[in-house]
Amino acid sequence: MTQDESDPTRFFWQLVKPYQKLPDVEKGIIFGCPCLYRNKKFFASCERDTGHLLVKVNEELVNEFIDQGMAEAFAPLGKVFKEWMILPNRDEELWLEMIEIAYQQQSGA
Repeated sequence: MTQDESDPTRFFWQLVKPYQKLPDVEKGIIFGCPCLYRNKKFFASCERDTGHLLVKVNEELVNEFIDQGMAEAFAPLGKVFKEWMILPNRDEELWLEMIEIAYQQQSGA
């Protein structure tokens, strides 16, 4: 699939290019959205319709970001995933930081 200018996931794929070259990372689909796995564990995704970043990090960080109004809870079908958050604002520096934290937390250790 080519990613043209109108593709909401384009920004995400540009930011995660370096991760796609790592031997422990593979592309996949989660909840119908494109994502990345590290050692078969989900760590980052992009909502296909909005382009919002979805990451899996520790619950404390999720709560902190939600409390500060920087993230939204991820709750498909009304079930809140305590270690997952949606970052709706496209902030390259923040997204790169959160993607790296999510990647590190899925080390498999």
